[in-house]
Amino acid sequence: MTQFKEKSQKHEQNAGLFDYPVLMAADILLYQTDEVPVGEDQKQHVELTRDLAEKFNSKFGAVFKLPVPVIQKETARIMSLQISTSKMSQIDTNQSATIYLLDTEEQIREKIKKSRH
Repeated sequence: MTQFKEKSQKHEQNAGLFDYPVLMAADILLYQTDEVPVGEDQKQHVELTRDLAEKFNSKFGAVFKLPVPVIQKETARIMSLQISTSKMSQIDTNQSATIYLLDTEEQIREKIKKSRH
């Protein structure tokens, strides 16, 4: 997987990085998802999920739905707030480069104000 190769070169390798595609596939298959909204870099994970579902279904019958990635043009790739050529990432060491779900409204405003775009 492309992302694993890129991230393992930049960061310390760990089980979370290696297991992420499998855990994502499990979530998608468990909830019988038809469409999965993803960024362009996550499309390969949905394709892996489809491959797993097809293989399982061919052996045990129609158990899993075959999910389809949905990539919206506006959100296909969200770039770092500090390095405009890099994708925003939760493992970025620069906390100002990423907006986190638990960031307060004020923290988000400050990060956007200091953005280098």
